[in-house]
Formats: sequence, C-alpha cells, structure tokens
Amino acid sequence: MQSTIEVKDVFDIAGRGTVVVGTLRSGTLHVGMHTIVNGVDGKIAGIEAKGAELTIVGSEAGVLIHGLDKKQFSRGMLVYFS
Repeated sequence: MQSTIEVKDVFDIAGRGTVVVGTLRSGTLHVGMHTIVNGVDGKIAGIEAKGAELTIVGSEAGVLIHGLDKKQFSRGMLVYFS
C-alpha cells in the first residue's frame, strides 16, 4: 500500500540524514519504506510521531530519510512511500 505525507518543513541532521516533517495523508509509515523524489531513491530510517507510537492518517510525523537532500523537498509537496 502506498503512503503519502504532505511536507510542512525539512531539516538536515549532520551524520544522520534528512528529516521531513509533515501530515500523513494516506496509509501508514514504517521504517524501511522507499520513496523516489526527482529520480533519487530514499529510504525511511526512522519515524517520530508526536504523542503516538503509530502513524495514522491525519497525524503529524518526522520522517528520517537516507539518500535524499533537503533541497529536494518543498513545503506543501506530497511525498509517496511504498
């Protein structure tokens, strides 16, 4: 199943990766899911959901992604994971 997150903010964490903060619009998220942004492959390395252990539609989450750069994201864009 494909999951979608709407980007609200993006951060680079030196030595860790890129963190995309946003609202989950469909599906669920879990470590190991893949995404392709502008032709570049990325993989979820960690997830933090405010006040929850599980990401559900409508929840806000921070998603640590390896393989992608902060410059590849913009506020309001939809990022798809599978």
